[in-house]
Amino acid sequence: MTGKQMYAVVLTPDAVGSLGTMFNELIRSNREQHYIYATEIDSSGNYFRMQVEMPSFNPETMEEEATSFELQMHHHHIKFVFNASDMKKRGFI
Repeated sequence: MTGKQMYAVVLTPDAVGSLGTMFNELIRSNREQHYIYATEIDSSGNYFRMQVEMPSFNPETMEEEATSFELQMHHHHIKFVFNASDMKKRGFI
């Protein structure tokens, strides 16, 4: 997470349930909240858009790499968003 802007997108419980197990590696949690780190966000359209990175294993190089993709969710699945560098200051982690 160093060197680039990161956002913590805090999800509703319904959002976590609707994402299912496919995105388990993306969803982080503390004792009360579930959130996703995003490198870019856009809330101006019909869907809340976020650019996320998911770790993936490359069998050719035998190394773990990050796969970047766009995830779109309904706005009602998002509780709030804040700069990830503020997470510790806010007592979130």
